[in-house]
Amino acid sequence: MHITVDMMTEERAQQRPIVMPEIGAEGQPLLLVQWLVEPGAEVLSGDRLAEVVAAGVLFYVQAPFNGRIVSLDKPAGSRVNTGDVLGCVRIDES
Repeated sequence: MHITVDMMTEERAQQRPIVMPEIGAEGQPLLLVQWLVEPGAEVLSGDRLAEVVAAGVLFYVQAPFNGRIVSLDKPAGSRVNTGDVLGCVRIDES
């Protein structure tokens, strides 16, 4: 029996979404002001990835884990909601 591994599937399995967290601004519109990273950047858990404004207050979206930014799916200036996928990080296994 010969087993092959779909590299694309394996690579996707190592990726995790950057999700807009609950910031306590229920009912307030959220604006993704700017990204503080670019695709390809290495990040550590807790690093600031983006700035979001709600009701005139600035919040930071932080990296949920160590890895490399694969994509930024919402452009700066976008309205976002809690739970929206903002981008994707490839997990650093080391």
